Amino acid sequence: MKKSKEPGMPPAGPAPKRRRIALPRTRRRRAAAAAGGLLVFLLILLACATLGDPLSRAYSRYHAVDWANETWPGHDFRVTDVQFEPFWCYYVTVQASDSIDTHFTLTVAAGIVRRTDYELAVANLQNTKQRFFDSLHSDVQNALTAAGYAPVGGSDFVVTVGDPNLAMDHTLTLDMPYDKGNIPPRTSLWVNGWSDAPDAEQGEATLREVCRIITEAGIDIDEYAVTIYDASYAGRYGASPDADNRDDTYESGWVTGSELAG
Repeated sequence: MKKSKEPGMPPAGPAPKRRRIALPRTRRRRAAAAAGGLLVFLLILLACATLGDPLSRAYSRYHAVDWANETWPGHDFRVTDVQFEPFWCYYVTVQASDSIDTHFTLTVAAGIVRRTDYELAVANLQNTKQRFFDSLHSDVQNALTAAGYAPVGGSDFVVTVGDPNLAMDHTLTLDMPYDKGNIPPRTSLWVNGWSDAPDAEQGEATLREVCRIITEAGIDIDEYAVTIYDASYAGRYGASPDADNRDDTYESGWVTGSELAG
């Protein structure tokens, strides 16, 4: 005898198919989201390329020091300055711990050392020459200030260390100590300024007075020159193109200290 179906039981047979519910993101939304993510990534990449980023900066510092220590061992280099250019180009300046004049800049682009100025700055002694120039310029300025002397109105001066025509002055050596009483030969002092009536008498008096002050200060300068421009056109830097050919401009030419002392 067949059992009757209990009330409330579903009819026998296969289960009904469930209706698939569509996900909230369609293919179009997924594509838009991917494009947006890519755009954000590209913008971040562009910002890093334009402004630099901490990661590439840190790596450039590390790589520059490591490369310098491998190329010139025994100096124990350290970074003293980092400058950035767009597209991951860093100019890293390093300083040796055992040499005052051994400092130079490495160009690190995209994580690779592309070039350095070691040959010019260190091997050709430009660092040494600049150090001597800075010290000599300061000593001359202090000597003139202490004497309370301005050679001519609005005067200024320029010093050169050694022979200015030589790219490398062989009288200098790397890390040599500065001694204002023993400067390399051909060290020069040029004084320039302006006056209401520049003439040879004023120029000669200026040369002798400046030479006296420098000599009494114990500074070793070999040759001197003075150029005095008429005050009507406000000196050298506001001069007209033909100023050097005017009658109201006086130029002494180079005179040695021994000639002025004689």
